[in-house]
Amino acid sequence: MIKVGIIGATGYAGGELVRILLNHPEAEIKWYGSRSYIDKKYADVYCNMFKLVDDICKDDNLEKLADEVDVIFTATPQGFLASVLTEDILSKTKVIDLSADYRIKDVSVYEKWYGIEHKSPQFIDEAVYGLCEINRDKIKNKRLVANPGCYTTCSILSMYPLVKEGIIDKDSIIIDAKSGVSGAGRGAKVNNLFCEVKDKAYVCQSGTSLLTDPNGDFDSCSYSCGDKFHLPNSKINQIANKKILKGEPIYWDDIK
Repeated sequence: MIKVGIIGATGYAGGELVRILLNHPEAEIKWYGSRSYIDKKYADVYCNMFKLVDDICKDDNLEKLADEVDVIFTATPQGFLASVLTEDILSKTKVIDLSADYRIKDVSVYEKWYGIEHKSPQFIDEAVYGLCEINRDKIKNKRLVANPGCYTTCSILSMYPLVKEGIIDKDSIIIDAKSGVSGAGRGAKVNNLFCEVKDKAYVCQSGTSLLTDPNGDFDSCSYSCGDKFHLPNSKINQIANKKILKGEPIYWDDIK
């Protein structure tokens, strides 16, 4: 059996990871890490696990965890793993990170988009992009895997076979992707409440998120795409409102 530890096990991504691994015939979860619920039973956080998980939630001590498991999953916000990962940890166990800390090879690009300093850039080069349908062989031999995000996964897996075989022109691709509000995380935010999101859609434009309702009114929302372009909301509102009401696409050149 592969002994597994999860840091961030009570978030939405971590909870889904728990569900998947509980059904894996060769995996055994030994550590349910959650900074918010230390010493609380995991099944008290997710009641649907009451007959499946008897363990309590533990802290996020990666150094201690590395001595107890074969692989660590970190379902944590950007910057967490980069701030605590060490050579000693990687010498003892494999790490699969669900954040963006090791996806981007250019440190300056990462720091620009996410607005934080990368604390362990020395590990970036060895990390493999964990899209197993494409990088399966590389993943097998790596001790650090940068798990891809949701939008990139659906976009790459949809287009990769077609581009690889030369069936479509890669310069003609337009990705129209949408996700549910769970993509904003489990944290309590007014803009993620049911009444705020019912019959509405979040329109993400490279770092500025807007909330639109059937009447075409816009408001800022908490589900942002990261710290990217910081365009003034007023300008986006005016242009995007007109475009969407006319059923026209919105291009970056329209609002840059």
